[in-house]
Amino acid sequence: MIRKLRRKFILISMLAILLVMGVIFSVIYVSTYVSACKLADEKLAYLSENGGSFPEEGSRPKPPETEGRERPSLPDGKEPQQGDENSPDIQNDRNDPPFREGFSPEAPFESRYFSVVFDESGAVKQIDTDHIAAVDETAAESYAKAVLNGKRTKGFSDDYRFLKAESDGETTVIFLDCSRDLDTMRSLLRSTLIYGGVGLLVFFILVWLFSGIVFRLVAEADRKQKRFITDASHELKTPLTVISACCDVLEIEKGEDEWLDSIRRQTEKLTDMTNKLVFLSRADEGRPKSEISSFSLSDIAEETVNSFRPVAEAGGRRMQTEIAPAVFMTGDLSRIRELFSILFDNAMKYSDAEGNLHFSLQKAGKSIRITFSNTTNGVPQGDLSILFDRFYRLDSSRNSETGGNGIGLSIAKAIVEQHGGSISAESPDGKTIFFRIRFREG
Repeated sequence: MIRKLRRKFILISMLAILLVMGVIFSVIYVSTYVSACKLADEKLAYLSENGGSFPEEGSRPKPPETEGRERPSLPDGKEPQQGDENSPDIQNDRNDPPFREGFSPEAPFESRYFSVVFDESGAVKQIDTDHIAAVDETAAESYAKAVLNGKRTKGFSDDYRFLKAESDGETTVIFLDCSRDLDTMRSLLRSTLIYGGVGLLVFFILVWLFSGIVFRLVAEADRKQKRFITDASHELKTPLTVISACCDVLEIEKGEDEWLDSIRRQTEKLTDMTNKLVFLSRADEGRPKSEISSFSLSDIAEETVNSFRPVAEAGGRRMQTEIAPAVFMTGDLSRIRELFSILFDNAMKYSDAEGNLHFSLQKAGKSIRITFSNTTNGVPQGDLSILFDRFYRLDSSRNSETGGNGIGLSIAKAIVEQHGGSISAESPDGKTIFFRIRFREG
């Protein structure tokens, strides 16, 4: 159990760090991608506004020159000469932003783009590939026609971001080479996966090492608890045996007596509970005593049903069974018999008067599915896995009339897990309890 708990702790820790790292790296990657797309779209919009290319140097509008107006003088009273770096015209040129705000002055030189113009009929009117070397006119036309026939006005075609704009009956498709940004993002993704994987491996090693230190203390406490249960159970067996023997002697000397019968019943109950606690303790330690053999599960089910059916019918209950023939499994025959007896006995005790009991044993591929169900006076809806907890009983008053002690279903779960199976309990409507067991055939 401690090993399972440790594995679950390591798994949850790894999932938590994986989730955190995934969220962080996803935010970084997505924000980088969105920023790159936004900048590319702004460049494409600027190109579209300027006829498919960046404006030539010196083509930005300047204030008109006025003849006859005095030229501004320098602080020392001299007139500025042509080409003087202190000339107000040159200073104004330096202060003017070369392009739209946010663009680098190197944008025309570092940007690779091409455009294709289509007329109203869809025929190619103009192709401009002067600003890119990797794409010729044939490839440019192919890219543009694919975009023209599509529904999107902007997006990616390979590593090229495109914009489709219509004006005066013409359609212009402009492509911007984003391979540099995309390669950077791919490199970022590769680095993230590599270094993230290394980080997860290091984190796993650290968690595995430190969890061993922490769970060593938990394992020691659990071992002492199980040892206490085992020792206490063995210590109880001797006085219980003596009490039972004394009852037999007193019954021989004085005859039958109700007080002696009461003592004997309670002694038998304590003895049975002690034996069950010993079994559970050994099951927790992973060393239950068992004799493995191959047997017919169908025959065991038939035997158990036949032994409980008269009792059920005598109490006014209706029992229905569906048992598939020739279902075999390998395990401890005595424990499987005990498993069936526990579940049938539980159904008999806690089903309502004149209720319905149903038992099913079927094969599903390589699995064996067993279902117990019984109607009851009312249980909580949904998952009822709490029924397998030791000493838990739905009857909060712990009425002893049913004869149960809250350990039977814990024994049943331990037997199922001992055979590599799984067991669950649920009530879909609060009126019927379903116990479902799955084994592997063999």
